[in-house]
Amino acid sequence: EGGSGLIITGNVMVDEHLEGPGNVICRSTTPSAIWREWAEASKTCRKGSQERPVAIVQLSHPGRQSPPSVSLRRPVAPSNVPFRLPGVGIQLFRSPRTLTTEEVKALPTKFANAAALAVAAGFDGVQIHAAHGYLLSQFLSPHTNRRSDSYGGSAANRRRLLLEILAAIRIAVGTRRVLSVKVNCADFRVGGLEQPEALELMTELKKASVDLVEISGGTYETMAMMTQSSQEGYFVEFSRTVRERVPNLPVMAVGGFKSLSGCVKALKEGECDVVGLCRALCLQPDLPSRWFQGEDLPSASKTVRITVPVFGALLIPGLGYYYHQRQMQRIGYGKAVELQCPTVRMLLLVVPRKLLWEPRRLSTTSCCLWVAALATGLLVVARAVKQ
Repeated sequence: EGGSGLIITGNVMVDEHLEGPGNVICRSTTPSAIWREWAEASKTCRKGSQERPVAIVQLSHPGRQSPPSVSLRRPVAPSNVPFRLPGVGIQLFRSPRTLTTEEVKALPTKFANAAALAVAAGFDGVQIHAAHGYLLSQFLSPHTNRRSDSYGGSAANRRRLLLEILAAIRIAVGTRRVLSVKVNCADFRVGGLEQPEALELMTELKKASVDLVEISGGTYETMAMMTQSSQEGYFVEFSRTVRERVPNLPVMAVGGFKSLSGCVKALKEGECDVVGLCRALCLQPDLPSRWFQGEDLPSASKTVRITVPVFGALLIPGLGYYYHQRQMQRIGYGKAVELQCPTVRMLLLVVPRKLLWEPRRLSTTSCCLWVAALATGLLVVARAVKQ
């Protein structure tokens, strides 16, 4: 009802490897009642209009970015390359196991089955998440893909899996359904995917009859997609280049769009064909509708700034993610959004519960007890060191 023309769900897993607490998993090709209800809710008409938005499901596999708090399975990846945060040295995920060639060849069928499920439930199509350091992004990156078979080595080999998945999905859902891809313009790290190779990928995506490409950037190691920059449209320079070099390939720009004027500028100046809003809609899901009614108001997310005394590069992106996710949950429960991030409460209660207790549905009391035990343990260690 908020006025968005295109709605893309949060990432849905194609098998039992999870990216985070509460992930939806595609387990069959027969949609359940809740899947059909989800599709119907996603295509509700805007107030005062008979036009329904287009709604598609984002399909993903986390690869090595699968935390142990949500899955005891060892993560899998193109190659056994551990995840580490630059400058911090913290390894947030277990070292991954290298996928066998047979396992890689089975992935297109998993994605195709998931796409068929989404369409059968009533969605208009799917988007394949090949950005942000998830499995398909790992295959595209020279840093994380060090394979010696037909899925590693050259750029053509590293994008082979993505193109095979797109071909399998087209067969599964037909040509009348939306097929979108989300990809990085760059990984923003030494040895990762860089823009010249990303441009080559755009040409291949056009050949694969992709309907819309969403341009993003970064991974969990280099979170270019989660900055607090005041700029609107972090990746518009690359999206403009794609439109110039690969004509007739529809491009969506994302990253920090907060105002009507910023969205209009990106469209009028040829930087993209579609503007994507994310954090803005987490706080004001009716923002597009209000813009249509003539209110040139900025998103409330423009006023939210998160500050922490130490480890800002590590904590701020994560806190920003959990803060906006929390606001969606509050709206779903009929509560008002918080226009100030409760940083201390998020660090001590919300994030630990999200990572450790929510998957197991334990109580806030249990979370508080865990925090108290952790604090006690730290005090004991500190006193021992001091002595």
